[in-house]
Amino acid sequence: MIPWQGFAVALGIGLLIGLERERSKGDGPTRRPAGIRTFALAILLGAVATHLGGMVLLAVALAGVIMLTSLSYL
Repeated sequence: MIPWQGFAVALGIGLLIGLERERSKGDGPTRRPAGIRTFALAILLGAVATHLGGMVLLAVALAGVIMLTSLSYL
């Protein structure tokens, strides 16, 4: 598979998951975080990390996303 095709597939999956999340977020103070942009960016970050550095860079990127997610909940 050509690298840009993998990125396109990853982006498509992220957009679909984010779109579903946007539709079921709710309103007001009970509104949940993370929507279409968040999922698209997170999945593209994973695709680029895997392409550039393999599993090690993917693990570092995942740790960063986990850290930022936990900070946003605080």
